[in-house]
Amino acid sequence: MTVALLFAGAFAVNWGCANPSAPTGGPQDTLPPRILSIVPANFTTHFGGGRIVITFDEYVQLKDVQKEVLISPPTERRPMMSIKGRSVHINFTDDIRLEPNTTYKIDFGKAIADNNEGNILYGFSYVFSTGDHIDSLAMSGQVVDAFSGDSLFNATMLFFDAAADTVAYDSTLFTGKPLSTARTDNMGVFLATNLKPMSYRIYAIADENGNGRYEPGTDKVAFIDSAYNPAQMPPFKVWWNKKRMRIEATPQIRMRAFGEEAIRRQSLTKITRTDRYSFFLEFSSQYPKGVRIMMDRVDSSAFIVKRSRHGDSVNVWIDTTLVKGGVPDTLKGVVEFMTTDSIGRDTLGYRSFRLAPLREVRRNARKEETEKPENPFKVEVRASNPLNPHGTIDMRFKVPLRQPLTDSIILMAEVKEEVKEGPRGDRRLEQKASEPKEAVFEKAPFTFERDSIDILLWRLGSKWRPDSRYRLEILPGALTDIYGGSNDTLKSDFTVMKPDNYTRFILDVKADASKRYIVQLTAPNGDIRYEKKHVGTGKVTFDYIEPSQDYRIRIIEDLDNNGMWDSGRLVDRVHPERVVFFADDHGNSVISTKANWDILLTLDMDHIFDGAATNVRNTITKPGNADESTNDMPVSDEEDE
Repeated sequence: MTVALLFAGAFAVNWGCANPSAPTGGPQDTLPPRILSIVPANFTTHFGGGRIVITFDEYVQLKDVQKEVLISPPTERRPMMSIKGRSVHINFTDDIRLEPNTTYKIDFGKAIADNNEGNILYGFSYVFSTGDHIDSLAMSGQVVDAFSGDSLFNATMLFFDAAADTVAYDSTLFTGKPLSTARTDNMGVFLATNLKPMSYRIYAIADENGNGRYEPGTDKVAFIDSAYNPAQMPPFKVWWNKKRMRIEATPQIRMRAFGEEAIRRQSLTKITRTDRYSFFLEFSSQYPKGVRIMMDRVDSSAFIVKRSRHGDSVNVWIDTTLVKGGVPDTLKGVVEFMTTDSIGRDTLGYRSFRLAPLREVRRNARKEETEKPENPFKVEVRASNPLNPHGTIDMRFKVPLRQPLTDSIILMAEVKEEVKEGPRGDRRLEQKASEPKEAVFEKAPFTFERDSIDILLWRLGSKWRPDSRYRLEILPGALTDIYGGSNDTLKSDFTVMKPDNYTRFILDVKADASKRYIVQLTAPNGDIRYEKKHVGTGKVTFDYIEPSQDYRIRIIEDLDNNGMWDSGRLVDRVHPERVVFFADDHGNSVISTKANWDILLTLDMDHIFDGAATNVRNTITKPGNADESTNDMPVSDEEDE
């Protein structure tokens, strides 16, 4: 007989005898309240409503009932719960409709505690049936965040009738009614009990606002393609963890939760003027279709457009050289875009705008008449010093640039004199070597290119010489933006890293030739430190890694090779791209580094991602928090299977 068939009866015994009565004196009371009687008895059949009374050996309190008490399957109206003396009363009023021949479970979570010390009664559920038997099958699983791999705590598990789902797309969460529910613990593990011998479609939602339903854009969701029948699944291990005061189980299934954008009607929510020759559009959802901007006295060919990373906003600049007669002080026009009507059909929407001059624009216009204003040209330089030999000097501008004058950009590299060895004891050479010398620099070739995505970002690169000094000078007027502003003299001295002071990761990737991945070196908490995109089979090297730090290797299966992680889509039943932290054969995912180390690792992608489905340590182990990791799951001597 499997664990599922024995589960309900086994824990009915444990809950009734595992809590000795509280002492009347001596040490502080640390024991939870003990149940003396339940009327009607737990696991009652032919339940017809009315009142349930649970009496304890001491005065108790109910805490966070709406949050902690889970009723499975859910009822449209919840029964009233109250305290009378040492008893908890559960009242099913006449307007609460219970389904016929259905097993119900009231899981109290952490809602019941004693009145004096607040000791919580963990793991108590009251089970009853409106029919002649109690459904007794069980199923276990685990839910993790699809990107971070962290356990999803207190997620609500929803079990639907798989036979009732006949539509091609996934509307179950929006239109269906679950037959059973459960929730996950702080390891993301759930134990669903009192299930029927039938096939279920299973979902998990992180119900952020506690309203009991899935809301895109607010809640996270997880789903499984297949249907599962608990009567046809292999046995699994269940035990009572005395240290953590909870039931634990080995997961049979694993689910990855993701967030998705809220379903909104497309609209233009904001139009803002950002400076004299630019404005900002904000839309209600990502990547609006059919956007067209028309302005008085300004042809659309003068517009330079930059979308945000998520596509829900647009910056627009006006190239003043392409506007005959000058850009008017007040910007007036219309924005067209595709939206939907009340029945979901595509239709053309539009919004007129009139943007008055900003105060700064009017003030600068008056200032130009009396005195020369300060140079409005702005650039933010992003570069480490010392510079990574594989890196670039990044320059981000406030306004898009015209084509730069590279002849006015001068990069000089230090010329290192070779040390010639002479006869041992040659004092003239020794004295000459000890004399201070003025550094000699020579011109070095470089590239200066705009980023392929961000039109405000330009990168200056070169074949940098390790452990060398450089001088960069950008002469006045070398960089001019579309408003006609240009730079003053820019100078910088910097050095390039010395290899011996850093760590190198050499990764031997073994993968299908058609697949691509994103490989990241992260801090233990998951923050990205270094990244390589479009990685295929072969050697991948991370040079000049900051030493004496701990790293983890995050691998993203980039199915569409777009260089970024893509979340899932529930309605289309598209799962998020898989993410795994590399771990060794012992489950360790944290890698320590030292200067001048080469760390050689083999990444067998098929093995790593297959392991993500079978080895939980690849996805949820949290370094530095061993008590919450699967490597340190204390199991009591008393286990029920």
